[in-house]
Amino acid sequence: MRGVLLVAFLLTLGCASEQERSHTVKEEIRTALADGYLPRLARIYGGEEPSILDGWAAEKEISGIAKRVEELDLQGRRLEPALREVTLEEVNVWSHSNAYVTTLEVWDLRVYNTGTHALLSESIGKRDRVKYQLKRADGGDWIVLFRQLVE
Repeated sequence: MRGVLLVAFLLTLGCASEQERSHTVKEEIRTALADGYLPRLARIYGGEEPSILDGWAAEKEISGIAKRVEELDLQGRRLEPALREVTLEEVNVWSHSNAYVTTLEVWDLRVYNTGTHALLSESIGKRDRVKYQLKRADGGDWIVLFRQLVE
C-alpha cells in the first residue's frame, strides 16, 4: 500500500512540476512577444530600422518585414500601430525549444500619407488573430521565426 501511495505522490509532484514548467514557458513566450518583438515591430512600421528586431526575430522574418515596409513606402503610406493587448490563445511547445503560438492582439492602427503626413485611415481597437513560430535561441531567449495574420 505504501508503494502505491509513494508512486501516486511522485506522479502528483511530476504533474505539478510539468505544469509549472509549462506556465513558465508560456510566460517567457508572452514576454518575448509583448515586451520585445511586437513593440519593436510597431516602431519599424513607424519608421525605425528593422535591425531593432535583432535578437527578437530571425533574419528571414526581419527581411520580410523590411520588404513590407518598403512596399508601403512605395505606395506612399506609413503605418503607426500601437499595441494595446496580447492574449496567448494557444501555445504548443515541443523539444523545449520550438513553439507554435496563436495570439489575439488588439492594436490601434493609423495610416498616414508619407508625403503630406495626412491621416488616411484609422482603426482603433483592431483585433487580429496571429500565428507565430518561435525557436529558443542559444542564450535561452525565444525568437520569432515567422508571423502570420489569420484574421
